[in-house]
Amino acid sequence: MRVMWLVFERLPHPEAVCYAAGEADVRLAEVLLKQPRIERLRYAEQLRNFLREQEGLSPFARPGVACREGDGLYRVISWRFAKWLANVLPAEGTQLEGVRGRIGDWLGGSREMLGS
Repeated sequence: MRVMWLVFERLPHPEAVCYAAGEADVRLAEVLLKQPRIERLRYAEQLRNFLREQEGLSPFARPGVACREGDGLYRVISWRFAKWLANVLPAEGTQLEGVRGRIGDWLGGSREMLGS
């Protein structure tokens, strides 16, 4: 199983988060990052609201976050992945293109592995 490290900022930044994403998570991030900016902002705000409700809980006791995929079905994602998405989805310009490019490159490598 391949893992892509999704990183936003570095400690001691209060929003710093690092998440080891499997292929399903990376594909979900790819779908969400392709959404129009207004949809990405709305989605990021929903994630931030949910994360705000969990602030007092230990990181080990936090429940997962229900997340709707592109096909309309829901699945539970890690709160760390939700935090990464909440911080990255509002991105625009070169920052957004950089994240999309890295995800595309990583998924492209996975597609090559499947084809061999």
